Amino acid sequence: MEQYTNPQIYTMFRKIFLEDAISYQEQLFQEMMEQGVFCPGDARATAISFYSPIYLLLSMYSNQPEHMEEALEILDKQVEEFYRIYRKKD
Repeated sequence: MEQYTNPQIYTMFRKIFLEDAISYQEQLFQEMMEQGVFCPGDARATAISFYSPIYLLLSMYSNQPEHMEEALEILDKQVEEFYRIYRKKD
């Protein structure tokens, strides 16, 4: 909640949880594309496709530790589906 009332907190939140996370993953997926692990494409769009559901799960379950197992099951399925879609098929 503090991010909505404090511009400095919002800037820090945005940098850590959005900009830096997407930037790191963009570099990772670009390298995976160059090495032929993933299909060629837009690495930034791929990073956003990967991170968006993770961010959503973090938002949904952040204050619900009793549902951690459920969140991890959803995350596991999401990662498997992401890999199925983006991996390079021989």
